[in-house]
Amino acid sequence: EYELRAETDGYITKMDTEKIGDSSSILGAGRLRAGDPIDHSAGIEIYAKTGQKVLSGDVIAKFHTSDAERAEQAKKVYLSALNFSECEPEPETLIYKVVQ
Repeated sequence: EYELRAETDGYITKMDTEKIGDSSSILGAGRLRAGDPIDHSAGIEIYAKTGQKVLSGDVIAKFHTSDAERAEQAKKVYLSALNFSECEPEPETLIYKVVQ
């Protein structure tokens, strides 16, 4: 297990889910190429989500992998998936229209 800590104070305003999925694959939880093995013990626990305020040093995710080198690669990708702001973001609209 490898804890990923926030490098700055602020609100998480965006999480690029494709990049987060890529970081999970780097850990071994998915395939980067057809035929790659899957490590069923690998994955990510996400602790901080969009709209949440974090302080530098807060644990924002925990990586599970059997390879420390993969954890470092995944960390870079995961952190590049996050946008931070000093201002609290507006809540996202989750329901756009009710169809009856």
